[in-house]
Amino acid sequence: MSVSVQPDNFVDELCIADLRTRVAVDLAPLISTVVEDADSRLVIVADVVDCWLRLPADVRALYDTPKTYAGLPRFVGDYVDGIDCAWVRRHDGDPDEVDYADAEQRCYLDWREHEAEVRRRRTAGEPPSEEWLLLITADQRGGCTGSR
Repeated sequence: MSVSVQPDNFVDELCIADLRTRVAVDLAPLISTVVEDADSRLVIVADVVDCWLRLPADVRALYDTPKTYAGLPRFVGDYVDGIDCAWVRRHDGDPDEVDYADAEQRCYLDWREHEAEVRRRRTAGEPPSEEWLLLITADQRGGCTGSR
């Protein structure tokens, strides 16, 4: 009779896989027009989970409710807004005066830049920056400052 031994972090890996599945379900429709290939989406999914797990407990509590993942979809939305609105934060004039096609192109380029940055960080083994976590959670904390 053989005994199967699970790695010490097996439960953690299962939890992360579960979180990635939940994030992928919520994220795919939000980014399908700006992050088109599956590999790129998986990179973003992994980053959303990394960011979620690095949130301080008090910040995550602003999103979450006891015994549910109800806050995770809200966090996914804030993460996407952090990229979708990046060009607005950099724009000097009235964003409402920007042509729709130009705004879409700027947003698309910001997603390409963000994906490249996430890939660079993951390759280097670096976590998401505190500044980025503060930016994407600003609405939950009552303000918005910072950059990627």
